[in-house]
Amino acid sequence: MKTRHNKIDYYRRRRSSCKHSNAFHSSRAFTSDMRGFSLVELVVILVIIGILMVIALPTWSYMVTKAKVSRAEADIRTLEKDVTAYLIDKGTLPPSGQPGLDAIGRSGLRDPWNRPYQYLNTTSGGTPYQGDLPIPLNEDHFDIYSVGQNGVSTLSLADASSEDDIIRAGDGGFVGLGIDYKIP
Repeated sequence: MKTRHNKIDYYRRRRSSCKHSNAFHSSRAFTSDMRGFSLVELVVILVIIGILMVIALPTWSYMVTKAKVSRAEADIRTLEKDVTAYLIDKGTLPPSGQPGLDAIGRSGLRDPWNRPYQYLNTTSGGTPYQGDLPIPLNEDHFDIYSVGQNGVSTLSLADASSEDDIIRAGDGGFVGLGIDYKIP
């Protein structure tokens, strides 16, 4: 019985001595002569951050542009379905330009660069969007495209200003960047 009380006393004393120990507070990490980082350490940290930024920014920019192009491609596919539904419903294509987008209920739809999508009904005398050769990209009589990031477009993909345009070609078989389209 006496041993049991001795063990209890031993653990009580041990616990109370740990509570008042100054071993943690006397560590070098918490002394007052530690003032901060040296100038060399700060310069090294800034150089590392700069290198990471130089590597990360172009990658980030590429990913943002790719996401915008993907969204424009999806929007053009949606517009294509809406124009086709209008054609089946009414027996004719909607008129070119903004009135055509109004007719299919997509007047407020804008591309990722906040510009309206371009819709062209080529049966009503509009000039079709063309590739490198002077032939229309679509034989189903309508074109839908975004003028892309630079906001400038011509009716020929051979022009450098049309390379970033997101186009619909091959009667809907291709939707993507103008520079990626190869005429079959």
